[in-house]
Amino acid sequence: IGEFGEMNLNRFLEMIHKEKIAIEPSNIWALSSAIGFKALGNGIGVPPLMSEFIFDLYAGKRLTKILDPFANFGQLLFPFYESENNYKIYGFCHNDELFKSSKFFMPKSNLIFKENLTTSLKKDLLDGLGKFDLILSAPPINLRMEPNLVSNKKVRNLFCDQLVAICGDSLSENGEII
Repeated sequence: IGEFGEMNLNRFLEMIHKEKIAIEPSNIWALSSAIGFKALGNGIGVPPLMSEFIFDLYAGKRLTKILDPFANFGQLLFPFYESENNYKIYGFCHNDELFKSSKFFMPKSNLIFKENLTTSLKKDLLDGLGKFDLILSAPPINLRMEPNLVSNKKVRNLFCDQLVAICGDSLSENGEII
């Protein structure tokens, strides 16, 4: 098991796929806690219960376009991606390994690699992507950065707060953020 911790996550996923072992993003959360993939750190993402709860909460609502602006490896988006409702799935991955692993799980999603997302959050982050019916995310808590002006208001210097404020401008008329 220790050898897996030194392994690149994408290499690990290739091995799993080659052996025809079924795996989904929520399994990576448990594995990262147990194995501690070196490149990702320990305990990355959210518990599977959280993604299941959010999916169940919104399962009966009329949604077409969903965004996770801090998609990690797509575990919050995956239940929507796998559903039969043909949601348009968008997500930002902040490093190349997370981007590639997210694409492994959701090859037909609209994932975007946003390098340095946690160090240089820009107000134009969502330009050109249109409006979203649901924005869901679990960005890192207490990550500090330079304060930003969003909608002419100074937002606290926490990454979470700035990300939510920026995303709020891209909600559809009845859209929600969780």
